[in-house]
Amino acid sequence: MSSLKQIFRPLFLLAFLALLSGCGFQPLYGKRAENPLPQLASIKIHPIADRTGQILRNYLLNELTPRGQPRNPKYILFVEVTESLGSYGIQKDDTATRAILKLREAGYAVVVITSQSCVGFGYVSRGIINMVHERLCQLLVEEAGNQMAQPDAIFFSTGAGERAVHPTLADHSLNKPAPVLLKQAETLLALNPQNAWLVGDRLSDLQAGLAYGATPVLVRTGAGRQTENKLEPEEIAGLVICDNLVTAADYILGHSEA
Repeated sequence: MSSLKQIFRPLFLLAFLALLSGCGFQPLYGKRAENPLPQLASIKIHPIADRTGQILRNYLLNELTPRGQPRNPKYILFVEVTESLGSYGIQKDDTATRAILKLREAGYAVVVITSQSCVGFGYVSRGIINMVHERLCQLLVEEAGNQMAQPDAIFFSTGAGERAVHPTLADHSLNKPAPVLLKQAETLLALNPQNAWLVGDRLSDLQAGLAYGATPVLVRTGAGRQTENKLEPEEIAGLVICDNLVTAADYILGHSEA
C-alpha cells in the first residue's frame, strides 16, 4: 500500500473566511460604565459554571472587587451564562475550497493548524471557536457541493502567555512555531509524516513546518507579501513561494514523491 500523503496547513488558509466580527463580554441592558460604583465592592460573586463562566467570574472579580471579596457581603451575585454566536464575520474565497478539494482527491490529508490566543485572552471560549470552525467546514462543502472540500481536521492552540485571563490559559507551548500540534495531528490521524508540506503566510508557519520536517510553502495571500518582504535574500533562495492556495496545491501535486 502506498504511503498516505499529507499537507499540514495553518489557519491562514481559511483566515479570510473565519474572522470573528467581535468578541468580549458586553452588557445586555444599558451601557458599559467606565468605573463601577463603590457599593459594588460589597457584592460577593458566586462561582459560575464552565470555562466561560470562570473567565467571566475572574473578570467581574477584577472589576468589582480588586482588593478581594468582602467578608460580610450585602449581596451575593449568581450568574448563569448562555453562549450563542449571533453572526459570523466570514468572507468566502473559492481558492481555499479548490485547493483543499484538489489535495484530498489526490490522496492528501489536509489539516488546519491555527493559534487562537483570543481564548487565552478571555475574549471567547473554545466552544465559540469550535462553532466557527464547524461553520467554515459547512461553507467549504456548500461552495464545492462536495464533502471532500473540507479539511480532515482542525487543531488549534489557545495560550496567551502573560496576557492570559487565567493561569491555566497562559501556556503557549502549543503555539506556532512549535510543531506540537502537527505531531498531534500525525498521531491522532495515523498519518505518514513523509512528503508532508506546510503552507502558510507568516514566518511562524514556515518555522513550524521546518521544525516538524515538512516542506514549507509561502503564499502571497493574507500576510504573505509582508512576510516575503521581511525575509533575507538567503532565506528566500530555497523557499517555495506561490501566489495563492490553488497555485500552492498545484505545486505540491507536481512535486510530490510517488
